[in-house]
Amino acid sequence: MLRLRSRFGARMVAGKGVAGGFFQAPRRGTRDRYECRPGADVDGSALLDRFLGQDTAFYIGAEQIARATRLPILYAHVRRARRSFYEVEFLPLWDGREPIATNQVTERYARACEADVLKKPADWLWSYRRWRLKKPLYGGA
Repeated sequence: MLRLRSRFGARMVAGKGVAGGFFQAPRRGTRDRYECRPGADVDGSALLDRFLGQDTAFYIGAEQIARATRLPILYAHVRRARRSFYEVEFLPLWDGREPIATNQVTERYARACEADVLKKPADWLWSYRRWRLKKPLYGGA
């Protein structure tokens, strides 16, 4: 997995070390890239938002890093053109300067992803663990 993910120059960082690795100065002559996946399985703090009619946990780390560095966040809208061929359109979720409320970027991601899934459900990678984190019954932690 490390070889596959790093073949184009990406540097793998453990989940708990993303922020520390992100703020380190890159090695000279390299372009470090980081892949953040809101909407994946949850470990730690998360935003619970409605997604496909269910309370769903979303990572908030990508938004936190983008806010700290004032970097824009783009949504990758993927369309299947034909068998084994895909088209990708990058849509801006946040430009890095717009003043917005906390977690609003993650909520924008959820809405964009939900719209894609509802348009073409067969193109979405379903996960049986997507809804494993449940909302607390009485609003506690």
